[in-house]
Amino acid sequence: MKAKRTIIALLTLTLATASLSANKNDLNRDKSISWDEFEILHKARAAENGREYKEQQIKWLFEDKDSDGDGVLSYKEFGAHPVDLDQDKSISYEEFAAMHKKRAERNGRTAKDGWIKGVFEKKDLNGDGSLSYKELAKPIK
Repeated sequence: MKAKRTIIALLTLTLATASLSANKNDLNRDKSISWDEFEILHKARAAENGREYKEQQIKWLFEDKDSDGDGVLSYKEFGAHPVDLDQDKSISYEEFAAMHKKRAERNGRTAKDGWIKGVFEKKDLNGDGSLSYKELAKPIK
């Protein structure tokens, strides 16, 4: 019972943190993050980190997060991982493949299933058939 309460408390904290972050970036307080607000955030992050702002990549990220396609991000969409389509905190092979196929299509290419499967297997360090966010972010050696 205590473990169940702890899990519920952690989930509540995670949702509250995502909501606070979204609130902070909802400049006009309309309960959603527009493209303009999203762009302001990412331009500021790029400047803070001494990186070049790449508008097209940020547009694609916005599109990936906008799961209902309404042109704005709800607080839930804003806090969501763009590859984790079912928001279960792990990346399935299907989600991973969809991401790579979408990226390839944007670049006028085709992602080959064999290549995607090979990369997925190399990233799946614990062999459980899904990727944690940490495994996804880790470069392949």
